[in-house]
Amino acid sequence: MKKNFDFENLILLVGTNPLPQFVIAEYFLKKNENINTIWLIYSEENKDVNQEGTNIQANNLERLIRERWDRHPSLKFPLEKVSLFDVGDFRKINDDMEKKVMKEITYESIHLNYTGGTKSMGICIYWILRNTDRFTQRSFSYLDARNFRLIDDNDGIIAEDLRNEVNLSFEELINLHGFRRKNSDSKIENIEDSLKKFIEIIKKKEIENFYNCLKKENTDYLKNKDKVISCIEKNPVFKSIIESLPDELKIYDFDKNQLVENYNNIRGKTYDYFNGKWLEHYIENFLKKIKKENNNKQICVLRNWEIKKENYNYFQLDVIFLNAYQLISISCTMSSNKGICKKNGFEVVLRTRQIGGDEARAILITFAESFSAKIMQQELIYETGGSKNILVLGIEDLKPEILNKKLKKFLFDD
Repeated sequence: MKKNFDFENLILLVGTNPLPQFVIAEYFLKKNENINTIWLIYSEENKDVNQEGTNIQANNLERLIRERWDRHPSLKFPLEKVSLFDVGDFRKINDDMEKKVMKEITYESIHLNYTGGTKSMGICIYWILRNTDRFTQRSFSYLDARNFRLIDDNDGIIAEDLRNEVNLSFEELINLHGFRRKNSDSKIENIEDSLKKFIEIIKKKEIENFYNCLKKENTDYLKNKDKVISCIEKNPVFKSIIESLPDELKIYDFDKNQLVENYNNIRGKTYDYFNGKWLEHYIENFLKKIKKENNNKQICVLRNWEIKKENYNYFQLDVIFLNAYQLISISCTMSSNKGICKKNGFEVVLRTRQIGGDEARAILITFAESFSAKIMQQELIYETGGSKNILVLGIEDLKPEILNKKLKKFLFDD
């Protein structure tokens, strides 16, 4: 395996997803102190040939690389961005490369990673650089995204698992794609007892007893105070959940046998908790335990990120598991309805792929029965064009021993 690099020019092709180029740049900057210039080659917006531009991706990529490496004065380097007028025309690519790259390179050794960009762009630039005699040293590589490997044309595998070499924060990841966080962190203290109680009634298959008590209400079912009191008095399962709530969500005073005085002020937050926030917290806590068990500092677990991009509607990721730079997003729904579940599944696959690229994965947590969950998983894999890119779990899978096994297998390819 090749471990020493001495090329002076790193050439990267920028496509619609700049994450692979960041990973490659970060890896080589760590391994090769001889790099003098990074070249980011991107496509111009060209309506005449129906060509989308990737200048924004190139700008975002440049910003992140500089933020990372300009902190080290001894490692400063030039970074050049080069636009291609028509990435579908070899002659025009050749002209742009000749004028903007070949005549401008001042060092004798180059390395091209041809992972990004369009196929025609990669093939043309590869051919141009492979067949020139202007450089004393030329090398080429590509990123095998699904296996996280960096492979050199001549030397084979350079890095077995780039997740051990490169990591970034989730904020850096979304910024790389032009997104920003819309909301801020919110935390409910002392919810452990409540989460244990929810899992207890799931194990006993009593979860429906809790929700059926209030299900007939068309809107916020906690608006009907009389119905809430009746459920507490007549439904032991419902009462046990209410008793387990933390102070900021507790809507009933059992010492006085009445609703709390500030009921109207807190019932909205309690309703949101019943309506799915408890499930997000449960999955978040479970993933944090997995992180602790693996003693893996490169893993980050987050919850409830609303993400916004200029001129686009915001979207929410319920729970986030970031392993170095590999994104796994989790969507939680308490529905067992196939239509609702699959809609959430399509959404989480789309958004995860949009931010995390080909190596990203998605998990859909549902209240469906096991057989239905398996069918939905097969359908989502087929309909989203992925290859085992999504895991769908049902209500039986929420039991700790089952959840632990299935999550670990999916997260770490065990």
